[in-house]
Amino acid sequence: MVQPMPTHLPESGQALPQLAEAAHTILSATRLPDLWTAVINAIRTTLKPDAVAICYYAPDSLGQIDVYGYNISDRFLKRAASQPALWRKNQIITAPKEEEPANPTHYMLQQESLARATVFPFVAQDTLQGGILAGWQTAVSLTPDQLEAGRLVAQMAAATIQNINLFAAQARALQREQQLNEFSRTLNELQDLPSILSYVAEIATQLTDANRGKMGLIVGEQVMMFYPVNFPADAILRPLSRGQGLPWTLAESGQSLILNDYANHHQADPEIVAAGASAFLGVPILVWDDQCLGTINLFKTTPGHRFNQRDLELVESLARQTAVAIKNSRLYAEYEQRTSSLASALMRQEEMDRLKNLFVQNISHELRTPLGIIYGHAELLSSGALGELAHGQKDSIEIIARRAKMLTNLVNDLNALLAAETQEFRRELIDPVTLLSKLVDDYRLQAAEYELNITADLPEEAPFVHGDLTNLRRMFDNLMSNAFKFTPSGGTITLRLKTVDKNLHIEVSDTGIGIPAEHLHRIFERFYQVAGDLARPQGGTGLGLALVREIVNAHHGQITVESQQGAGTTFHIRLPAAG
Repeated sequence: MVQPMPTHLPESGQALPQLAEAAHTILSATRLPDLWTAVINAIRTTLKPDAVAICYYAPDSLGQIDVYGYNISDRFLKRAASQPALWRKNQIITAPKEEEPANPTHYMLQQESLARATVFPFVAQDTLQGGILAGWQTAVSLTPDQLEAGRLVAQMAAATIQNINLFAAQARALQREQQLNEFSRTLNELQDLPSILSYVAEIATQLTDANRGKMGLIVGEQVMMFYPVNFPADAILRPLSRGQGLPWTLAESGQSLILNDYANHHQADPEIVAAGASAFLGVPILVWDDQCLGTINLFKTTPGHRFNQRDLELVESLARQTAVAIKNSRLYAEYEQRTSSLASALMRQEEMDRLKNLFVQNISHELRTPLGIIYGHAELLSSGALGELAHGQKDSIEIIARRAKMLTNLVNDLNALLAAETQEFRRELIDPVTLLSKLVDDYRLQAAEYELNITADLPEEAPFVHGDLTNLRRMFDNLMSNAFKFTPSGGTITLRLKTVDKNLHIEVSDTGIGIPAEHLHRIFERFYQVAGDLARPQGGTGLGLALVREIVNAHHGQITVESQQGAGTTFHIRLPAAG
C-alpha cells in the first residue's frame, strides 16, 4: 500500500547531520554520472537502504532517459523508467496485505525482494525530471529526519541537474558559436557552387544532430536539385519540379517548418520515410528581395528524437549566410566568364594589332624604294637635266613628284606611328629651349611667305627632356604645319614654354579659323580630317595629329586642345622633365 509522506517532521536524529557531509559532493558535481554516485552515497549514508534506483528524464523532449542503480537489477531500472507516474510525488510503497490487490509496482519490488520503498522526486520549475527510489528488504520505519534527508537529497540533486544542464547548454552554445564562426570563414573561402551546397548540408546536419540532410537548389526557377548527406548510396534523390513536395512548399511560402511526425505528413517523401526519417526540419534560403534560392532539409531517424527551436534558429542563420554565398558564387562565376571572354578578345585584338603592324612594316618597306625612285626621276625630269620639257609635260612631272612626295610622307608617318606605339625611340637629354628656338627660326621664312606673324615666348633656360629628338621635332613640325594650314594671312602663330611642378608645359596656338566643337573630340583619330574653307591647299595624310598624340604618349606626357571657331586653336602639351 502507498502512504503519503508526513508534512511535519521533527528536527532530531542523525540523518540530517550525516547529510551535511555529503551535500558539498552533490552540489559540486559537474557531470551526471558523478552526481548519481554522490546521490546514492548520500542515500545509503542517511537512509541505510538495501537498494537504490535513480531515474532521470532529459529535457528538450529528446526522449533521453538516464537510469542508475545500487544493488538493483537492470530489469527493474528499465521498468521503473517506463512509469513516469512512479516518480511524480513523495511516497512510501509497502507490500500489500494478503486481502489487498497488488499493482505492477508491487510486483517489481517483490522481484527485487524488497518489502518497502520510498520515492523522492526530482522537481525543477514545476517539471518532473525523475527521482530517487530507496528500497528495503524488510518493512522498516523511517524517522521524520530520514524522510527529510531524502527530500533534501532529491532537492539538491534537482538543483545540481539544473546547473549541469545550464553549463552544458552554455558549452553547446559556445561550441555552436565557434562552429558558426568556422562555418562563416570556410563559406567565404569557397567559390564553386557545388562545394558550397555540399558543405552547408554537411554542417547543418552536424550542428543539429540530424541523421540525414539534403540541400536543395532551385535551377531555372522550375526545378530543385539536391545535394545529400548521409543518405544510402542507393537512395534516389530525384529533382523536383515546381509545386512538388515539402521543399517546394518551403520555397514558395518562405516559411520554415518543424515536423515531429514526418512520416504522417501528406507531402512526406515515401523513400525518405522508408529510410527511417521520423522528424523533419526545413528552412528556405532567402535573399534580401525575398527571392528563394533553395532549401535546407534535415531529418532525424532515431525514435523520440526531435528538432527544437534552437535548431530552427541555427539553421535559419546558416540559410542567411548561404544565400549570400550562393549569390556571390554566381556573381563570381559570371565575372570569371566575362573575364575569360575579355581575355580572349584582348588576345585576338593583340594578334590583330601584331598582324596590322607587321603589314604596315612590310608595305612601308616595299613602298619606300620604288617611291624614292619615282620621286628622284620626277625631280630629274623637272630640272631639265634630261632635256627641255614642254609646258604640259612639266606640269605633269610636277604632279607626279608632288604625289610621290605625299606618299613618301605617308609611309614615314606610318613608320613613326608604329615606333611611337611600341616606344621604339632613341632616348637622350634634349634642351627644349634650343629645340623650340630652332623650330621658330626654321618657320620664319614660311611665315613671311604666307604673311603670318610667328612669335615665341621662351625662357632663357628650362629643365631638359629625356626623349627622342627626331620624333619630338616631327611632333612640333606637325603642330606648326597645322597652324599654318588653318591660319589666314595676317594671323599669328605663337609658341610658349614654361615649367610647372617639374613638368614642361608647351603651347602651340594660332589665330586661325578654329575647329568646330562637333569635331574636337575626334581630331586625334587616324585619317580623320577637318575640312575648312580657309585651309591652304597643300593637303595632308590625316595622320599628323594622331602621330602627335602617340609621340606625346610615348614620352609619358599629355596633350589637350582648346579651340573656338573664328578665334583660333591652342594645343597644350605636358612633358615630364628629366629626373
